[in-house]
Amino acid sequence: MKKSVRIISLGLVLMLLSGCALAEPVQQNAISLMEGWPNLPSPYVNRDWNEYARKVTLLSFDGEADAKYFPITYYYTRQEPTSGGFTGLNFGTHTYLRQNNAMGGPGEAVTQLAAILTASMTEGLDPRDINGMDYVKMAQIYFMRTPDGRGFVSNNAPGSDCTGSFWYTLYPTLLYFHLAAQYPQDEALSAHIREVADTWLSALNNITTWDAMGYSLKNNQLVTGGHTEPEGIFGVAYIMLMAHARFGEEKYLNAAVALMERAAEFMENPYYEILGSYAPVIAARLNAEKNAGLPLERMMDWVFTDGTHLARPSWGIIDARWGDYDAYGLAGSHTDTNGYAFAMNTFVTAGALAPVARYAPEYAHDLGKYLTAVASNSHMFFADGLPLELQDDGDYVKETGLDFLVYEGVRHHKRDLPVVVPFATGDAKMFSPNIPGTTFSFYSSGPMGMFSSIVGETNVPEILCFDLLKTDFEHGAAYPTYLLYNPLNEAKDVIMPLPGEDRCDVWDAVGGAYLAKNVQGEAAFKMAADQAAMPVLLPVGAELTEKDGRTEANGVTVRYAGGWIDLPQTREYSMLRSGDEVKLQAHLPENDRVIGYSAALAGVEIAAGEADGKEFSFILRENVPSEGVLQVTVETALGKKLSCAKAVQVLSGKLQEAMHLEGKSLKKNFSRTSNCRVALEENGVRFKMDWGESIFSLPMQLIKADENPRMIFKISESSAAWGIKIFINQTAETHVLRSPAREEGEFLFDLGEFIRNAGFSQAHVKVQLVIREDSGKEVLLNEIALYTEGE
Repeated sequence: MKKSVRIISLGLVLMLLSGCALAEPVQQNAISLMEGWPNLPSPYVNRDWNEYARKVTLLSFDGEADAKYFPITYYYTRQEPTSGGFTGLNFGTHTYLRQNNAMGGPGEAVTQLAAILTASMTEGLDPRDINGMDYVKMAQIYFMRTPDGRGFVSNNAPGSDCTGSFWYTLYPTLLYFHLAAQYPQDEALSAHIREVADTWLSALNNITTWDAMGYSLKNNQLVTGGHTEPEGIFGVAYIMLMAHARFGEEKYLNAAVALMERAAEFMENPYYEILGSYAPVIAARLNAEKNAGLPLERMMDWVFTDGTHLARPSWGIIDARWGDYDAYGLAGSHTDTNGYAFAMNTFVTAGALAPVARYAPEYAHDLGKYLTAVASNSHMFFADGLPLELQDDGDYVKETGLDFLVYEGVRHHKRDLPVVVPFATGDAKMFSPNIPGTTFSFYSSGPMGMFSSIVGETNVPEILCFDLLKTDFEHGAAYPTYLLYNPLNEAKDVIMPLPGEDRCDVWDAVGGAYLAKNVQGEAAFKMAADQAAMPVLLPVGAELTEKDGRTEANGVTVRYAGGWIDLPQTREYSMLRSGDEVKLQAHLPENDRVIGYSAALAGVEIAAGEADGKEFSFILRENVPSEGVLQVTVETALGKKLSCAKAVQVLSGKLQEAMHLEGKSLKKNFSRTSNCRVALEENGVRFKMDWGESIFSLPMQLIKADENPRMIFKISESSAAWGIKIFINQTAETHVLRSPAREEGEFLFDLGEFIRNAGFSQAHVKVQLVIREDSGKEVLLNEIALYTEGE
């Protein structure tokens, strides 16, 4: 269950005592996955992020670098126009630092566009003139057109169609949009992104589902494959949002809102690779600027996930310590070698999430803590981060001294013997073992600017200063805005450097108080332990006013309205029963309250009415959909539209219990296997794994589909991953009802729907419990029940 905290800075206390004008502090919302994270990463590592980004980018661009396996970039002249009209000088960069001299032509956009973007966001670099070459112009080779003339961006050039993968198409597209945002006066880039936005806007007419691998713009059809990438919806939504911000046309805004509303109704987390990282900032910005009422909290949880109910199982944000090193905040797989975090995913995710704090200030504390974790724990990606014996290419670093290179990722432990924890490495050697080289990666270091550009320092090494505008691309009018977090267990006197030479007032958008007034060069203030602040640099003497819950200065929003609603007793994917009381809690400013609400389940309205206050409830009536997303939307007295959403299942009160197993009757169905111990306890049967996977079968029984049969598993403890499979009509083929994942609660499985989908009116069914985990992990199964409509 989520917790909320109220943070009041020492600076605020001082302002209260001095009688300065104040706004109400913003109540803080917690990110569930981060509960239990240490405030201060260990070991804490600080670095000059701008300098590392500068060095690795310049080295990657250097076509004459003479270090081992360099140069990794090849320059050539494109004579024949591409489908997008590009000719002239261009370059190709290898994805990995390996012995590979066969390149002739462009490489990958995920590597090259990312590096050009980083150069544009790095102090001291101008990609329009590095070694006399204009990389911004060269980036335009990735703008292409379909045979009928529609513009698009893809990972490979030249071509007339995008790749089959949503993320391999749309991530480069977002990089192109990010680059265009750095050069708003560049007419070619501006024309390109408008064409691309129109192409995808038109494509939406043919995208009937996001449960696909990708989309062919050339053939105007979805692409199927061995997996699905539903996060593509966020890639297109971001394109629409950026196009609206740049060109102001309502068609783009309407599309962005419609896509996000559709995404909010997904039963499963659509995250696949990287596009899902943009979901929170799209939702937060549309909520703040357009009062869209999107369920931001759910979309934050889709990024900060433990990997359950996911389009790509076990992907998410690492929330663990690996040996003697914190890995909290890194992004990647939770399960591959017990954890495998990737540099590209980490840098891009952090950059995408940072602006959320500005649009949804209730997340300032946890985002400040998260960004601090990323800034420190990312040291494991760098060649100077871990001891050389914990690196795949320590010998190369020792030989060349290139200690600023970036590994593709870091694993919890080495894949083969001897086991080394943690281990900086990558996939290159695994997939191409016969090619000499390293696992240093330039698609991974390429987008470093998404994070390096936002990280600044204060006089306290552990208190970093994150620039919230750097990756808030195409943002509207704004004063410089930063996020600071004190991870120490004591208050600190902080000196924050200020840009430029103008004097300013420094106002904290979290605490609602001035931190300093009429200052230049630096601002000094005190920060309490475990406290976040959001300094906004205002013109000296600017008057603060309130409008529709927002705080403004000279007509510019300096703090968006905080507040959120939650279903405190309803977890994501929980089971409800007809007749249950569904409680709602609103976290709002003191001067606001809920005045009306509506609730929908699977898109069907199930309750609506007036409300007065910050807590209310409604009864889950009979004859509602048996599963779907329960979304509650409220209107507040200040005109704010807020919503929360949870995927739920509903057990109808009309169903009758046909089977109920608990205690001894439950235990007799499960005997110890060679790798799993089974023991009867007071409140259930405990399964304790020794290794691998263990499967337990319930007796086969005849199930009639028209009786609406539903089976419930109640599990109160789960440190092991568990799933449900079934056999039907004694065939050798098994079918998965639930993929193995760690989760606790009551879980409802619709056997009737499965039997009907298999083409039967009734079938002999055997249900299996599958437990898959390392030694010592456990599952406590409390009961199993079968419900039907009966006679």
